[in-house]
Parts: sequence; structure tokens; C-alpha cells
Amino acid sequence: MKEWWSAAEILGLPGVPGTRKGILKKATREEWKARKRSGRGGGWEWHISSLPAETQAALARIYGDGGDVGLKPDLQMQTDGDGRPNGAPVQADAPSRAEREALWAWAESRPARLRAIGEERARIVGEVITLMRARGCAFLEAARVIAAAHGITAAA
Repeated sequence: MKEWWSAAEILGLPGVPGTRKGILKKATREEWKARKRSGRGGGWEWHISSLPAETQAALARIYGDGGDVGLKPDLQMQTDGDGRPNGAPVQADAPSRAEREALWAWAESRPARLRAIGEERARIVGEVITLMRARGCAFLEAARVIAAAHGITAAA
């Protein structure tokens, strides 16, 4: 996992303000370890060790445990005893084979542009599900973390 993070990369994660300007103010006020960002747009990057604990934990959930940069997030999954995370709903019955085939046939009949959009959205939903299963976090938390990683806003 990388060590330096820009405002755009941490925007929307737990523990940081919801605007780039707010992040910059908080970083200045709390004296986060910073460096000038190279590349297009310039700006600042902050070292992961300077970020709030909640932000570090969210980054660890997205990019791994962060062992190489000294993160200590508490990411143990709490379960109800049946392997599901606490409070997770019981999964509904899966669609029948005929229903799945009908859905695939319909999806494959769409124009290539729409199929590409659908495939990208399905991939992102898959990342949310993977994060929920791997780390035992709630859906909304996982969705926020993955959306932030992809630069997706609530309005999108």
C-alpha cells in the first residue's frame, strides 16, 4: 500500500472533511506530515501515518492491511456465529437457472456501450461485496470506501 495520499484520494473517507478545502484546513491545523504533490494539478499529499485513525482503517480496508507502513487498524470481523457479519441479512434464494439465462440474454442484447457501463458497475458492486465479506464491514461503509476509491460521488 502506498504511503502518500492526496485530498482527492481521501475525500469522502471516514475521519476527513467532505471537501478538499476542508481537508487542507484540517491537515494544516493538525500538522499532518506533508509534501508537494508532483504531477498534474500539484497540491499536497499527506503521509498515511499523519491521517486520522478512521481514515487509515478505511484505506487499509481498500488496499490491504498496510503492514509495510505501520498501520494498526482494528479490522477483525465480528460474526453472529453463523459466519455472517453482525447484523448481515440472510441471503434470499438465488434465481433459477432459467431466470439467470434470461437475464444474460437480455444483457447481451444491449448495445456495446451500455454493456460496458453495466460491466463496470457490476465490477464495482463486486468490490463492495468483496470488502464486506473480507473485512466484515457494513454495506454503507463498504460502499463509501469503494466509491471514494473510484472517485464516485453521491450524485453519480
